[in-house]
Amino acid sequence: MASRGSRVQERGSAVEYRRASRRPFALPGAVDHYVCDHPFRVRHSRIDVRLDLQSRSVRGTVAHRVAAQGAPLTALTLHAADLDVSAVRAGGEPAPFVHRGHDLRISLPGPLAEGGEVLVEVDYSGAPEAGLYFVAPTDEEPDRAWQAWTQGQDEDSRYWFPCFDDPSMKHTVEVVAEVPEGLMAVSNGELLEVVPCDPGWHRFHYRFDQPLPAYLVALVVGVFDQAEERHGDVRLRWLYPPGEHARARNTFGRTREMVEFFEELTGVPYPYSKYDQAILEDFIFGGMENTTLTTLTATTFHDDRAHLDFRSEPLVSHELAHQWFGDLVTCRSWAHAWLNESWATYLECLYQGRAFGEDELRLYLLGTFEAYLEEDGGRYSRPLVQRRYREPIEVFDRHLYEKGACVLHMLRQEMGDERFWRGVRLYLERHRGGVVETEDFRRAMEEASGLGLERFFAQWIYREGHARLKASSEHDEKAGMLRIRVEQEGIEKPEDARHLTLAVRIFEGEGHRDLAIRLTEARQDVWVPAPAAPSAFVVGSGGWAVAEAKVEQSADAWRTVLARDPDPLGRIAAVAALGKEGDGRSVAALVEALGREAFWGVRARIAAALGAVRGDRARDALLAALTGDESPRVRRAAAKALAGWRGDEKVQAAACDALRIGDASYFVEAELAETVGRIGGERAFDTLEDALSRDSHAEVIRRGVLAGLAHLRDPRGLAPALEWSRRGRDTLARVGAATALGRLGPFLRDRADREAARERLEALLADPFWHVRRAAIAALKEAGDPAAIPALERKRGERDGRLKQMAEEAIAAIRDGQRQPEALESLRRDLDGLREENRKLRERLDKVESKG
Repeated sequence: MASRGSRVQERGSAVEYRRASRRPFALPGAVDHYVCDHPFRVRHSRIDVRLDLQSRSVRGTVAHRVAAQGAPLTALTLHAADLDVSAVRAGGEPAPFVHRGHDLRISLPGPLAEGGEVLVEVDYSGAPEAGLYFVAPTDEEPDRAWQAWTQGQDEDSRYWFPCFDDPSMKHTVEVVAEVPEGLMAVSNGELLEVVPCDPGWHRFHYRFDQPLPAYLVALVVGVFDQAEERHGDVRLRWLYPPGEHARARNTFGRTREMVEFFEELTGVPYPYSKYDQAILEDFIFGGMENTTLTTLTATTFHDDRAHLDFRSEPLVSHELAHQWFGDLVTCRSWAHAWLNESWATYLECLYQGRAFGEDELRLYLLGTFEAYLEEDGGRYSRPLVQRRYREPIEVFDRHLYEKGACVLHMLRQEMGDERFWRGVRLYLERHRGGVVETEDFRRAMEEASGLGLERFFAQWIYREGHARLKASSEHDEKAGMLRIRVEQEGIEKPEDARHLTLAVRIFEGEGHRDLAIRLTEARQDVWVPAPAAPSAFVVGSGGWAVAEAKVEQSADAWRTVLARDPDPLGRIAAVAALGKEGDGRSVAALVEALGREAFWGVRARIAAALGAVRGDRARDALLAALTGDESPRVRRAAAKALAGWRGDEKVQAAACDALRIGDASYFVEAELAETVGRIGGERAFDTLEDALSRDSHAEVIRRGVLAGLAHLRDPRGLAPALEWSRRGRDTLARVGAATALGRLGPFLRDRADREAARERLEALLADPFWHVRRAAIAALKEAGDPAAIPALERKRGERDGRLKQMAEEAIAAIRDGQRQPEALESLRRDLDGLREENRKLRERLDKVESKG
């Protein structure tokens, strides 16, 4: 399942403050979860359902062939939530049952001997609010497509068919779906037949003969165009909205290449006979790896203009990787869900390198690590193996995805490629079709490599956090030696020091040399021969560690790294360091590099650094990049960086002109719109109002405009925000409007206007669309109005665990006074003023030094 967050570029003292104020991961009411008892095994399930899309309901019969395990069986418990169970049969005979909450306890007619089997059938009906979702035309949106789709992870399959809804139970499955004529039904495995049944209805019969858990059973219904390709005997199929083949090609065009790459890495062929990918409306995740049938959000389905700087490859590769990690081999409990998600995220990272080059891989890994750091610094820290939670969805966070991927990459570097992939192949083959825990993975890797990995797993998987390093160097001219000192910060006891291999690159003369330092102590000195003092050094270049590193050296040294390091991560580290220096020579080096640097990823970081430095030279370089850089990603970074020049008439005019003229990229225009709102000016409102009519992929421009209007804090922005939040507007535009209402509302002087913004957001809490409800919760949190607490309290009854948790966090934030926009804005302006004064002092100092 893909649920990825935004990347972060720099971390400073604000993150240190947030680290001190983090909450524990486990929320009140959390308990430790362990693998449940298994007095029986489900061998095979057949699900016969009829979906009524107009009434948003399901009725059917599920038949489970179960076998007693460990002892004779007299009763068994299945999971069934919000379903009306009308009858139960065991071995063809009526069976007594009690349905209470999520548990359906069934008494068997007589004891079932150990190993004996019985067919248990359950007749049921319901109108699910989770697990099975319906999309249909409305009065406001009569052109919406008819669709129905399931989403079982984590434990929501119980909402559309009675089952043993736990990842530890895997079994084969048949899905027989009756749907209205004209609609297509797709499920796991092979289609056996399509036949008419009642007038106006067709029956689709699928069968899948490899074991899978209930959460990976899937059913998709709708009208789709199809495109197919072959990978040997495997059929690869795309299912997408009619008439949109070009978008489908942009989205899915590299699928076969991905399959080949993952087979090459793992040494294990794609495990199944088919792989379908379906684009769904209003999907509540990025994607879901149902076995042989991945479901994907329509927001990844994009046109040629979006294709300039938008990629579906991360999402598509992530879900495909799950067919090995999560489907073929499944975590035994959600405490070990990192074995699913971290692996999928890691292969997602590696595919970026295969498709787009080594620099892209390095940048993508860095962004992955930074995404984890944002959560670790701002919310909580936890180990990868986490069994204490309230609902399983709580563990699906940036630790599970991003941190775990970074740990896997470090494990690969520690083991070496050959031993690492040999261990992965053994792990997949040994546990094919089964369920696993973290120790199963460790043992396979040890057996294949001959290495003892217990310490590594203890320090990086079972322990929270990461390494925080400080590195410095000192040259001994007499001895011709260089001392490199590395300290692990935050280590209270010597035995807590983490063990890792740290890559160090030393710049000497016109070249450089690379070292691999094995760290085992909290403070460690390494001496290396160096007849002459090196000009610079950097840690991490050419290697990888799950570590934040501060390198203490001069601005001159960092300028050397920026100019000469072949690793983009080294150059990015230099960009961050020079941006913090902020002196004239450092700014000049950044400006020069912005025009010289070949890799867009580094240029984008330079733009961000110049935005933090400010000053006329930085401003002019960013304005040149805004319209002149060939990469839309760099133009976008320049647009974002220019938002720091609030009140600068030159920037105001340039940003308004650039937005009025437009850009080849949707995303550059969207960023420009936000910047126009942030920097203000006489033309800002009219410029944004004109841009509000622009259609774009995933409504990114309109959302940017609405964000710009919110940042502008002009009361005239309330009317468009209210208009675009109403039913009938595109769902993603409504998301942007809800966000704008949360940002704008607190700054509206008229009380009636503030109340109108809050009341609209409260109404959106009950919206039928998940993304709108989510945006409304976040917006009320940002607005910080205590009057919204009663409405948020009612969200505690949400079926969706993510929304429930968001509402609880919003209530806590409002009550704790953590979101006070007026105070935060005052602090921001004070900080901006201090930065401007500091910049002017640096400029005067540079002039004095140049005269001297």
